[in-house]
Amino acid sequence: MTHIRSTINRIAGTIFDNQLRSNIPKDLPAGVAEAVVASVTAIKTLPPGIKEGVVDAYAKSLQPVFILGVPAGIM
Repeated sequence: MTHIRSTINRIAGTIFDNQLRSNIPKDLPAGVAEAVVASVTAIKTLPPGIKEGVVDAYAKSLQPVFILGVPAGIM
């Protein structure tokens, strides 16, 4: 069962990473997209106008992960 959970975690992480890269605003200043993809804590350093778009991208990116997690949690 542990092997199945670790596989599901890797799949969920990959889905989240791909979704975040797709949802992150394209007009961010240089280096910001890379920083927030690498670490969620980078969001705290962003100015308010940019922060909202990044937080929205995180929220949208988590949705498919939760959709995967519900059936996986039943197993």
